Amino acid sequence: MVHKYGYVILAEFNLSSADKCSGLPVRRYSTDLLQEKLGSEFEQVTSFDYDYRMPSGDIRPYVYSLFQRVGN
Repeated sequence: MVHKYGYVILAEFNLSSADKCSGLPVRRYSTDLLQEKLGSEFEQVTSFDYDYRMPSGDIRPYVYSLFQRVGN
């Protein structure tokens, strides 16, 4: 439960990320898709892309987004 005017931070695989991680399928998102998933009760405050370098040397692109609840 996120109270009104509370915040939520999401870190998800971004659209350019791999189809799988550790052999498992992943869902990939953009900030627009995250906004759509959260709905009109939340407004995006900020977001950024981040490339995580795994111990194997592979890169996993993520999208980090901060949303604020503005609706009921």
